[in-house]
Amino acid sequence: MDKKNKLGLQYDPEGDKETNRMLSESYQSGVIDNDVEGRNIREHPKRKA
Repeated sequence: MDKKNKLGLQYDPEGDKETNRMLSESYQSGVIDNDVEGRNIREHPKRKA
């Protein structure tokens, strides 16, 4: 019997590792960090990072 999450999708440990690797690379390249910084600046224009 396959393990399933709350959405009823099959849980794939290998797919999870791939997702984590992609997220890690995005953080390292600054893609996610820059996006978050941009949002924070728009939400708090008076606050200096």
